[in-house]
Amino acid sequence: FDELRRIIREEEPPRPSARLSTLQADALSTVAEHRRTEPKKLSQLVRGDLDWIVMKCLEKDRTRRYDSTGAFAAEVQRYLTDQPIEARPPSAAYRFRKFARRNKVALTMAGLVLLIFAALAGGIGWNVRDRAARLAIIEAEANRALKEAQRLQKESRWSEALTIAHQIQALLESGAGAEPLQQQVRELIKDLTMVVSLEEIRLWDPTKIAGGSGPSRAPIDAKYANAFREYGIDVESLEPVEAARQIRAKSIRLELAVALDIWARVRQRTYSEVWLGKRITRKEDTSWKHLVAVARAADPDEWKNQFRVAWSEDDKNALNSLAASAPLNDLQPRTIVLLALALREIGSSEQAIALLQKALRLHHGDYWIIQELAWTLYYVGRSEEAIRFYTASLSLRPDDPITRCSVAEALEQKGDLDEAIVNYRESIRLKPDYADAHGRFAWLLATCSDVKLRDPTEAIALAKKAVALASESQNWKALGAAYYRAGDWKAALEALRKSWELFTVEAKEFGYARPSEHFSVESCHTFLFLAMAHWQLGNKEEARKYYDRAVEWMAENSPNHPELRRFRDEARELLAIHDDAKSKKDRSPSRALKASNKRWAGECQPLSRTLTGPASPRRLVCAPGAMACSLYRRPPWKTGDWYHAAHLLVWIVEN
Repeated sequence: FDELRRIIREEEPPRPSARLSTLQADALSTVAEHRRTEPKKLSQLVRGDLDWIVMKCLEKDRTRRYDSTGAFAAEVQRYLTDQPIEARPPSAAYRFRKFARRNKVALTMAGLVLLIFAALAGGIGWNVRDRAARLAIIEAEANRALKEAQRLQKESRWSEALTIAHQIQALLESGAGAEPLQQQVRELIKDLTMVVSLEEIRLWDPTKIAGGSGPSRAPIDAKYANAFREYGIDVESLEPVEAARQIRAKSIRLELAVALDIWARVRQRTYSEVWLGKRITRKEDTSWKHLVAVARAADPDEWKNQFRVAWSEDDKNALNSLAASAPLNDLQPRTIVLLALALREIGSSEQAIALLQKALRLHHGDYWIIQELAWTLYYVGRSEEAIRFYTASLSLRPDDPITRCSVAEALEQKGDLDEAIVNYRESIRLKPDYADAHGRFAWLLATCSDVKLRDPTEAIALAKKAVALASESQNWKALGAAYYRAGDWKAALEALRKSWELFTVEAKEFGYARPSEHFSVESCHTFLFLAMAHWQLGNKEEARKYYDRAVEWMAENSPNHPELRRFRDEARELLAIHDDAKSKKDRSPSRALKASNKRWAGECQPLSRTLTGPASPRRLVCAPGAMACSLYRRPPWKTGDWYHAAHLLVWIVEN
């Protein structure tokens, strides 16, 4: 044992590549076979970056090893994405080799273009009398580049393929290339532009696609409609068979079918919720079924069609069964992502995480699987793991402002405020007109728990920009909080009132007779700051009214929300509210709320009588009817209940 300790402390271990070179032929062949490669290639693969990474892990001095498993994982991710690793000396030649590997396609294309123009300038081009020879040279190079673009398209590297396609187009136009080839390139550019547009819609705000309220998803619905219309397939006006025929004729038909699946889900959840919000005063919007019909006809895969039915019906058992039997080797990564999204929607987030982790082993480095895994981990509160996968997705798309903002939110949730601030700034630098990043950053600078990091002046500037970009309730709330921290009570009151006004407008659009029915964590924030602003201006009765309403909602719905508790304690201290009988009453349901609940429960019976008919046994309708009424009239911060109430009511009518 002492000898082992001495060896560990004093002797340097051999590099993995050196160790492989000393193995006997049989042992080396066995190792290579396990790695599914040839023995010679195995040694070449390990030599270099992997040697450096392993040796850094085995450093005698712990300060020279990786700080954490996260740092080690990030280093491995850098190796996998051809980024320079930290363990290796950063020589100029090494960095250039890495750059060349990452941008092999672009460098190849640049070299081809330079070669062509150099040849033309050197006398092979315009001095050649035979014009057909010049065109043959250009078209040959264009065809080679076109094959490269098509290869990238098959690998779902859409942006890179689009860049090459534009370069081919410029090359052909410069030499008046053959029209058939130019038309082929134009079609390729059209297809690639469509996929990139669909990716931008999907990436823009996953919270509004997977969650959010009906009104917040309505703009996404419009974006999908416009994208398909501009692409030349007006899905909504065409019959499903004709729309599907046009889609099947495209090289991106599978991507279009996936987009239709997402679009149908967005529309289904948007208008089903609005229908319920309107107290069922109009017929349910079923246009989403048209989109599903087009997707089924365009991509008639049996497993996918089973999934579409289960997802549209929120059939938890069917979705879990499909997830367990999913042919992951045969499914597109994006279809797997949709399955994970469906699992998360029905409350099976852990199953979604397990599915995505398994899929990532099969589709290593797929951006969308990594992105969905990061978001799902963040959704369940596993911020540290979410940050790791967000970082991995950023290594694939370093200039993505939305993912950068998501990283900032996860860091904020984790409590790493300094790093959150850095990432918010980078998100805004990458996209100066990104309203959500401005608003969320303003909220952090105005309200974060670390007083030293608060900056009311910058928060006001950021919130003003957010309001100018998107006049939404949450952005006005951030502006009100920033003004409050700056000591401008009147401006704070005005901004907070505007926030509540916009909130009530959304509530009315969503079908609520009283905005209080649409109360949430966001409005609780607003009421607590309204209470403090009123108190600072001497309006003590108004202050107490807003405080009582916020505390009452907290007690009923979110008593342990850390941010709300912090604001509540701040307001309680300002308003000089002591923990007496009155404050205890604040934490219990109000008589008005109890009476309201009793009234809602009483509505179950007449609803059941209304829905009961001669052909329907009363006991079969009463129970679902009462449950539907209860689900629908429960406090609306339980957002999933409206949707499940809709299914119960539809079941009653159909049965």
